Amino acid sequence: MDKIAIKSILEIDFQYFLINFDNDNFLKTSRKNLVEEVHEFIEKEEIEDNAEKQSICQRKLEQKFFHNPKYHRQGEQINFEERKNKIGHLVTKERLKDELFKIINEDIYSISFLTNLSELNNLIDIPDPDLEELKKKFGSLRIRFHQMWCFGNENCIHTILDGINLKELPRLLAFEDMFLKKEMVFFEIEKPNSIEAFIPTIFDAGLSSKWKPGGKTNPENGDEGLEEMVIEKMELNLIVSLLTISN
Repeated sequence: MDKIAIKSILEIDFQYFLINFDNDNFLKTSRKNLVEEVHEFIEKEEIEDNAEKQSICQRKLEQKFFHNPKYHRQGEQINFEERKNKIGHLVTKERLKDELFKIINEDIYSISFLTNLSELNNLIDIPDPDLEELKKKFGSLRIRFHQMWCFGNENCIHTILDGINLKELPRLLAFEDMFLKKEMVFFEIEKPNSIEAFIPTIFDAGLSSKWKPGGKTNPENGDEGLEEMVIEKMELNLIVSLLTISN
């Protein structure tokens, strides 16, 4: 794939971003300067000739702008005062290990680094990970290296899955394609009052064409989605239940 083709993909992806940007009622900022700088970046940035995947092109643009505090805009804060502080998180086992390994890697100079890496790998790879064992040995680890994308349930009485079929969860989160034929891990998390949750904006979603503004996920079949939110880093100790979903 040559540079011209890669830049064309970036331009198309950025058009998705602008459509969502213009429809995002939570953003109270002008897009003019951002648009000018992104177009300048696409035109001038040195892009490798041998890039083969669209995700590589997207990542360059996302890291330059959407994950940069200079550009990022935070969405509206979610009020948990009148309901339970239960939230859910769904991730592939592969992605979960990648995230936790990055966090352990911060302590790479520790003698216990390789031991921890191997032990964590063994705990997560089994069909039904033992949550208590995971928390006992790695409870102080953050679940994600950066902020977490989570879902809520406005009908939650006892658990975040009240009224939700676990097998239907990937579809309700519009994750079917991403998790096709992959083993997934569902967490229910007890969110402390000290940790704030925000409605995602396009700056959280980046160049994803599946995301739409409004604070709800967008299942492909048109069903009403679940409440979505982004939350700052939380530790494994806050997980109250863990389930696996196999296709």
